[in-house]
Amino acid sequence: MTLADSNILPLADFMAGYLDTTSSSTVITLGNTERLIHIKTFSLFAQDAWKFSPKLTFNYGMRWDYEGPPGDGKNDLSVFIPSKGGLVTQGSGGIDSIYKKIYTNFSPRVGFAYQPKVNGSLVVRAGFGVFFDTRG
Repeated sequence: MTLADSNILPLADFMAGYLDTTSSSTVITLGNTERLIHIKTFSLFAQDAWKFSPKLTFNYGMRWDYEGPPGDGKNDLSVFIPSKGGLVTQGSGGIDSIYKKIYTNFSPRVGFAYQPKVNGSLVVRAGFGVFFDTRG
């Protein structure tokens, strides 16, 4: 049987708990498993409204979110990257962080409010937006 990706078998072995300790490329990382991690986050938001008529108002805005990769100040978090040999520790193995920094989380928002009668009590509202969630 031939596999298309040479990383499939090492991944399957790792997930099954089988480590080849006789290989020189195998590294077992030991240490304290308790982690106090921090994540740097930052957000900006701008919005405005345009009153098209006494009955119809458009709302629009843009939100930008930044959520940095997790860190603990010790550079000892790890992630499994098959192309780099398996379990790679932050600060070694050619990675600076366990996730890439993403600066492109722009979220547009649009909406409207329509009041059929100028001084009436009925108002129809609708809105749409793009939202980003925290990694977990």
